[in-house]
Amino acid sequence: MRWRAFASLLGFVACLAIFPAQAQTPWWQPVELRIGLAGHDVKPISSGREAGAALNGELFWQPLFSGFDGRVVFKPSVGGSASLSGDTSYGFVDLTGEYWALDWLYLDLGGGVAMHDGFTSNPPPDRKDLGSRVLFHVAADVGAKLTPQFGLSIYFDHLSNAGLARKNEGLETIGLRAALWF
Repeated sequence: MRWRAFASLLGFVACLAIFPAQAQTPWWQPVELRIGLAGHDVKPISSGREAGAALNGELFWQPLFSGFDGRVVFKPSVGGSASLSGDTSYGFVDLTGEYWALDWLYLDLGGGVAMHDGFTSNPPPDRKDLGSRVLFHVAADVGAKLTPQFGLSIYFDHLSNAGLARKNEGLETIGLRAALWF
């Protein structure tokens, strides 16, 4: 049920973002959507205790600043990952640094904070103890822009409390995403 609510909300926000483009995109209007399917807590990267699939989505806004003739940009984003098997789902807010190695090839590294609906203590054997409700979020994306409006990427992210709580099992996802530029 959670993933349906997440998918509906993400779809609604994406519809808002597709309004006809103006000469200058307003600051409040997203400029890119990435959505895909990921492996949730998969081995060998993670323990595999909450293994399954997750729907992942992220909205990006215009860059806050750029450098190196626009090849490096820093842009805010908001996103989430919904476990399709009822395990831990989460939402996050990040600042992402994006490097365009070529006109069509990019590498993203981002980080921020996340909130999840998983366990923070005494989980059942098939669930993780993430230690705190608010966690650090780090992510990486390697992608190719195939047309001016469409691309594909390989995505990886990690949630952790960085050892600030008694338990710190962490959670990772890895998967494929489609990118849509508005």
